[in-house]
Amino acid sequence: MNPVTWITGANGFIGSHLVRACTENKKVIKFFRPEFFSSNTNKDVLSYPLEKTGINDAIANHGYPSRVYHLAGAPTVGQSFSCPHQDFNSNVITTEVLLNALSGSKAHIIFSSSAAVYGDGHSNGIRINDKLSPKSPYGHHKIISEKLIKLYTEHFDLSATILRLFSVYGNGLRKQLLYDCCSKLNIYSINTPLVLGGTGDELRDWLEVSDVVAAMKNLENLQSGDFQIYNLANGRPTRIEYIANKIISLWGKSHQLEFNKIKRPGDPFSLTANPSSLPPAFVPKITIDQGIEKYINWFKSLDE
Repeated sequence: MNPVTWITGANGFIGSHLVRACTENKKVIKFFRPEFFSSNTNKDVLSYPLEKTGINDAIANHGYPSRVYHLAGAPTVGQSFSCPHQDFNSNVITTEVLLNALSGSKAHIIFSSSAAVYGDGHSNGIRINDKLSPKSPYGHHKIISEKLIKLYTEHFDLSATILRLFSVYGNGLRKQLLYDCCSKLNIYSINTPLVLGGTGDELRDWLEVSDVVAAMKNLENLQSGDFQIYNLANGRPTRIEYIANKIISLWGKSHQLEFNKIKRPGDPFSLTANPSSLPPAFVPKITIDQGIEKYINWFKSLDE
């Protein structure tokens, strides 16, 4: 089988880390959503827009891939409320176009789904077979994409691994909790409290991006028709208040921490994975404390 690897969403947070990790010893074809496919990316002969023409051009020039990391899609729950049609196109339509082009190729698809498919009401670590009850268009669209992928593995000579990602963070992430905290601490005077949404008691399951990339790379290709699902997380719950206090402490300031008690639409109280639901033999290497320190060092280096 052709040893070429495809990565969609190659300019995204996880995608950019995965590209660097895979290009060390593989030929990697990178795909970008059309709105991000600029004249600069067009100069790279291994880069294509993620649309029908671009995909067909990649096949014509390099053959079918043996493995496809499908990471492209609209990035956030919040955006799916403000732009549900765009979210559907980015997550669902893009997935169908990709699958249709790869029909019959025997490629193995590794799809970055989301813990958002589970929704709220899970007080313990979530297992793969637990109820799916998404609270956002984003979560619903991820479920539709998963079902499309399963359909194509059953009928069109593909195989697939679905990875439901929980709270991924790391160097290069310019949104969400860690970035928000660091951005505020970077400009606040010492007397300004750090105010965050929610109560601080919310539980999340944090996984540093280097562990995500390692887990993805270590997955085995499957036989055509095979389909499997895993949670991709640390398997340990951490309170939001702990994360925020750790950031303040490692930043080197003593800001007061406050929570405004306002819950954002689509935000569950607890979203953590049961360790038994993770990929076989996967053991994260980066602890949350190590990961936060690493992230703060990266953020501070932006001003150097």
